Amino acid sequence: MQILFVTPYVPSPLRPRPYHFIRQLAERGHTVTLLALRKEAKEDVADIRQYCHQAYFFRVSRLRSAWNALRAIPSGLPLQAVLSWQPAAARLLRKLVDDQEQAFDIIHVEHLSAARYGLLQSHAVQAKAIVPVVWDSVDAEGLFQREASQQLGRDWRRFFSLWEAERIELYEGWLVNQFAHVMVTSVQDQRWLLSRQTPSRNQVDISVLPNGVDLEYFQPANKPSANLPTVLLSGDMSLLGNVVMAIYLVEEIMPQVWKDLPDTRVVIAGHNPAAPVRALMRDRRVKVTGTVDDIRPWIQQCTVAVAPLLYGLGIQNKVLEALACGRPVVATPQAVGGLAVQPEQDLLIAEDPVQYAKAIISVLIDPQLQAKLGQAGRRYVELYHPWPAAVDRLEAVYEKVTAKALNVESAVT
Repeated sequence: MQILFVTPYVPSPLRPRPYHFIRQLAERGHTVTLLALRKEAKEDVADIRQYCHQAYFFRVSRLRSAWNALRAIPSGLPLQAVLSWQPAAARLLRKLVDDQEQAFDIIHVEHLSAARYGLLQSHAVQAKAIVPVVWDSVDAEGLFQREASQQLGRDWRRFFSLWEAERIELYEGWLVNQFAHVMVTSVQDQRWLLSRQTPSRNQVDISVLPNGVDLEYFQPANKPSANLPTVLLSGDMSLLGNVVMAIYLVEEIMPQVWKDLPDTRVVIAGHNPAAPVRALMRDRRVKVTGTVDDIRPWIQQCTVAVAPLLYGLGIQNKVLEALACGRPVVATPQAVGGLAVQPEQDLLIAEDPVQYAKAIISVLIDPQLQAKLGQAGRRYVELYHPWPAAVDRLEAVYEKVTAKALNVESAVT
């Protein structure tokens, strides 16, 4: 199958969903052409390029994003939908689809940030045949934005977040009917989009396609090598949800842990830590790594991995990666809403700082519990989240959509 993949960022192990989709599709014999946007000119593109027949990368500068946002304000479009817009990329997209030698079977567009590119081709005609476009929404951004606003103070940031949430909700409700098929990572996201979907004669299917985890890459170590009990929080530390989570961990949960276990270390590992995250190192027991070349050693050497997420949707890769490495995990319900885990068996769930601290302490002081949770967590991801199984579902979506498009073409001709 000839696939044109459009992403608002460079697929990589840090952006595992599009990265593993493309990698697995290429290994299965499909031909993938990638059109990706990027913020920085120095981003590494060599890794993903090896899996692509052709790959095109367009930088969207901060100035371009600011201009896009300014123009969107009176239009009613959410800012998230326009920040990655690059006219040169749009022109190339049209050219690629109009090139009859390419003959794409399907166009796959990822995330709300790139949806506008998919709209360009949702009714594209190529050699007198409709090229279907599938949209991987990933998460229900409207619900995420609304939940995020509840964690902000009563200042301009909360006003802006609510303003953006309303725009996203309206836009998503219309957007889901503009493509041949829509995908999300969890049932929560699916329910939200279905509740916002604008009634239409041609109601589009919204299917759940969970994230996977690279089970060969993320492997358990023989045993943690940390000399002191270590609590790990990982993720992109520039994202607001992760910033809030890091502050919540250090300022509300850990003081109660330190009362009983004062030598416990906290490691916050992830790229681009925001200033409030870096400021947490004022306590010498807290280490903020910044960008790391390989997250695996940090996971494998921790005593317990945590995900005290206060708001969020979809599937948290940080949880899957820790489980795959055989480390015990303590999470909030929000962090595992998209998973089929069994609490107290695969991981521990805690809903408030006191409960969370007790759960962390119970793991830190009990090597047998560490081993039990680690083994169960590894079994869980092996059963429910291998990437090949996710790509099996993706191929089934492609086959269904392309078959439908061929039937429509036959009826027209």
